Amino acid sequence: MRSRHGLTLLASVALLLSARAQAVIEARVVDGASGAALAYASISARNSGAITNEEGRFRLALSAGDDSLAFSYLGYRRLVLPASAFPTLTEVRLESAEVELASVEVHGRNDALKRLVIASAKALDRIGRHRAKLYFELETRAADQPVEVIEGLYNATCSGPEITELDLKNGRLGMAPFEGRYFANLNTSRGIMLLHPTRSSDDFPASPLQYRSVKALGRDYEVTLLAIVHDPQELYHLLLEPRTPNGTFFTADLWVDPATAEVHSLQLSCDSCARHPFLPLDPKAVLRDLSLRFKQTWTRHRGHPVMDHVELDYAVTYIEDGNKTRMAAGTEGYHAGHSTRTKGVLHFFDHDSAFILPLFRYPEGMTDYRKISLFPYDGRFWRSVPTLVRTEQQERDLTFFDRHGVMLGHRYQPPGLRGREFFSDNNAIWAADRRVRVKQVTRQAPEGGGLSTRYTALPVSSLIDLQVQIFLNIDPDSSGYRTFSATVFDGFRSRYEAPEQPWTDVFLNLFFDLCEMERRRMQAELDVPGLSLERIRRIHQEAEDAMARTTYRYMTEVKYGADAAALQRWNDRVRDALGIDNIAVFKAADPPATPEGGAVPPPPAR
Repeated sequence: MRSRHGLTLLASVALLLSARAQAVIEARVVDGASGAALAYASISARNSGAITNEEGRFRLALSAGDDSLAFSYLGYRRLVLPASAFPTLTEVRLESAEVELASVEVHGRNDALKRLVIASAKALDRIGRHRAKLYFELETRAADQPVEVIEGLYNATCSGPEITELDLKNGRLGMAPFEGRYFANLNTSRGIMLLHPTRSSDDFPASPLQYRSVKALGRDYEVTLLAIVHDPQELYHLLLEPRTPNGTFFTADLWVDPATAEVHSLQLSCDSCARHPFLPLDPKAVLRDLSLRFKQTWTRHRGHPVMDHVELDYAVTYIEDGNKTRMAAGTEGYHAGHSTRTKGVLHFFDHDSAFILPLFRYPEGMTDYRKISLFPYDGRFWRSVPTLVRTEQQERDLTFFDRHGVMLGHRYQPPGLRGREFFSDNNAIWAADRRVRVKQVTRQAPEGGGLSTRYTALPVSSLIDLQVQIFLNIDPDSSGYRTFSATVFDGFRSRYEAPEQPWTDVFLNLFFDLCEMERRRMQAELDVPGLSLERIRRIHQEAEDAMARTTYRYMTEVKYGADAAALQRWNDRVRDALGIDNIAVFKAADPPATPEGGAVPPPPAR
């Protein structure tokens, strides 16, 4: 039986010109018969590419040499159009792929189909290692309220169908409390790396692509041939359903080339998964009724299959106290829990290339959430990378986060941020209109002087250790490289265990300001065009070395905040350079003479 499905690309195209005359095409991709959006359809040019969002919209910045655009979506014919057509083109109608619907359902009796499934798993494993840049987008809702949105850019390394490495380039997020609590997927990107479709795992249900024998596959799965598609090569569309739907097996939706066993798309899904890698932060809480959908779509790059994008969709009920679920409904203390749904997409682009990762040191094992909370906002970077076009709902959600919750990485973060207690780090990004306080950014001695009292015989220099880093982002541009830097107070490594005094915050902010002055000197040197990447990295290292020398000299001269005259001199120096009078800001009293035992340490080793 044959049928045809029309495909329309409603290219409501706006051709915009940037300062460099780079064409930016915006369009919407929909099904011509129904008008429904085609989410995550692929658009590719010679040197660039994009996918559509859930509304079928995309934005693509054309590069030199991008003279044509190719549109592809499984089940539809691939279309190639000249890029020059888009200034006047408002609607494009495409002939659909020819679909032959299977007249016979095969329930475990067709060994040829099962052998094809086993061969497809082997074909995935043979793909080998490949690298690409990756855009990650994830959003979570509870009772239709937005509670979380995350965006991240990564360097990704894949081996066959597995994502083996993810290195964060930059990120931003928004959060809002629901019934007074935050819901966060702290490390979802890492959880995705655990799912290997062709190998068994204790973290996920079994996949039909994990089987290596026809008999074993037929024992656990029924196989149905849904359709044969000519795209233009022949593709089989298979459905593999577990014979025992108890949450220990995935259902699989597989598009595969029967001649080569090359996989074009694989979707794994289950309801009430019996195994999954997600854990609640609160040890008393439990997760129930987790439903999961995971879909990989593949394309070709230089003649080899590579991942195009991954879709992720899961829903779960979060119960705050698992013990209370044993009570009958309606009794005191019973709580049915909160149902949340998370949707995400990972789009691989610029295959065989990688971002230059920021020059910044993180504590080992830090989650993406914590890293994102440290990133200063780099607007030019975010405007230059191929993120998905935001849907209308996402625009409304961001407004909601801005009014009722937390936004990090979207713009500068003011002090006293709502929800700050959720991000329990002490790092601070330097800004002229923001002063930091010692209680905000350093580990403290216990109240009552417990630690200080125990170590009164120690020199004050051994009780104070302030650490600042210069964050440096580097990206290629037409002149060579563009750099963006910021001064970041490292609250993970800093400590102030000496007794706090009225002038302590003056002492702290002068230290931070001196580091910012070194960063500005560095940035002026980096703004010279034509620098090599090696030279840029060397300038950054030289700036951090100079910062260490300057702050050591400051510490010794002010005797760790004990010398009033020296503090005044350094305050004047900062005021002349940055226009900030810290003594006036904090209205600090004069510090006393140097306390006994106030010896200073030797210069820091670099």
